Amino acid sequence: MIEPLQIALIIPKFIEATLFLIVSIKLIKKFPNIPFRERPLLNALFLIGLFSWFIYITLDIVIFIIAPLSLESSLPFGIYSGYQAEYPSLFIANLIRDIGFLGLILISWCYFIAAFSIKYGENKTKQIFFKNKMVLGFMIAFTLIFDFFDKIMVTYEDSRINISSDWRGITGILLAIVISLFIFAAILLNTTLESTVIEHQDRQYRKKIRLLKYGIIFMALGDIYWLILGLLRNWPVFLEFAKFDMSYEIFYWFGHMIWMLSPIFIYFGLKE
Repeated sequence: MIEPLQIALIIPKFIEATLFLIVSIKLIKKFPNIPFRERPLLNALFLIGLFSWFIYITLDIVIFIIAPLSLESSLPFGIYSGYQAEYPSLFIANLIRDIGFLGLILISWCYFIAAFSIKYGENKTKQIFFKNKMVLGFMIAFTLIFDFFDKIMVTYEDSRINISSDWRGITGILLAIVISLFIFAAILLNTTLESTVIEHQDRQYRKKIRLLKYGIIFMALGDIYWLILGLLRNWPVFLEFAKFDMSYEIFYWFGHMIWMLSPIFIYFGLKE
């Protein structure tokens, strides 16, 4: 029992994963003979973030396909979520999700720290985020807590199946924090951009910052879009529309297209 929508989304997810992988490889090749720890911080952060998202969206293809496989059509209508051993496919899907979901959290941290680095410099950034044990501990704790509470849920109703992330309760709040990291990163770059109008007359420099800002903004917009779409998906009017018109899939394609713009802007922002 597979949700038809998830089959239709394999193509945009594959294209998205490919884009993030290509840009990641481009960033690796930018410093081919330099060990990772000796790379410029900005290159390392965007590389980790982009490759983390590649892992996340690649595993996403598998997760949403296999999650409902062990659920029989004879089951009573309702919501099936989390690590339920009686439904092996859902249990395995959530285990894989634990690995992949780290990518979503990592890219938000990497984008935010990268923006901070552009604003305040590499030395200050390393001092605050990597040498301060309290800040580093908070980042690790937040990542592990969010990853722990995140779950995949299968909704079975009116003989229709719906697979989605479970943003109910604390996970919705934690997602809002992740979105805020992207927004704060964009704000940091915007304030940097405004200050460089006076301090720097280099148009190319300002153009790069602007492109990086757009790359970060599109990740935030994508998260917000999917959050709204997830809420609408359970709205009766949307469900009725989905029953009779398969063109509703375009809403989901569009969400992935928003995310696809991020690596493109990041690539040109970091390009020499």
